[in-house]
Amino acid sequence: MASTQFTNAATPLMDKSIFDDGYPEQAPSESLTLSFKRLGVNKFKLDGIDNTTYVDFTNRLDKIGKELKLNFSYSHSPALISRVSHLKVYFNDNLITVMPIKDQETQFSQLKSHSLALNPKLIKDFNQIRFELVGYYDLVCQDDFSKTIWTELSQNSSITLEQQSLALESLLEYFPAPFFDERDYTQLGRVDLCGMKNKQHEDKV
Repeated sequence: MASTQFTNAATPLMDKSIFDDGYPEQAPSESLTLSFKRLGVNKFKLDGIDNTTYVDFTNRLDKIGKELKLNFSYSHSPALISRVSHLKVYFNDNLITVMPIKDQETQFSQLKSHSLALNPKLIKDFNQIRFELVGYYDLVCQDDFSKTIWTELSQNSSITLEQQSLALESLLEYFPAPFFDERDYTQLGRVDLCGMKNKQHEDKV
């Protein structure tokens, strides 16, 4: 039965001579922007109990990540105290930055967009960005279940990944790549090998 996978084949380079002396700057590269929604994020609001959300993404077998940017904005409860409240951002369990929370009302339409350059050396096959809210509205007596503790990420948030092609040898250890790479986000339709064989037979006839 025909099926559709949200993956694409990792295409090996036919001419690998450009990699004889390493990975030169002129090797083919591409920029890929992926929204949090496309990456499967469905939790954008953090609170005092459920204070963490995750953004998972992958890196293709035949690509090396050269640059990675995290683009996001957020709003928060005006009740939070700025000197003890903040939003932590992690990349593959490494603390990247701590974003401030100001104890004043912030209009969502006036939010500033943040673009953080993440260390490409931390990129792995499977990667994770984590947002963690530390929120306090009272320094003496606080109820973590209080609805005054919240921060919400914009649903327009995204990551931008600059990738460079790698020379991928046709080895069985990579199978099912290059025909199928689970680390790709491009939609791939089913390849009908039987239909291709019949078409070739018809052409000969």
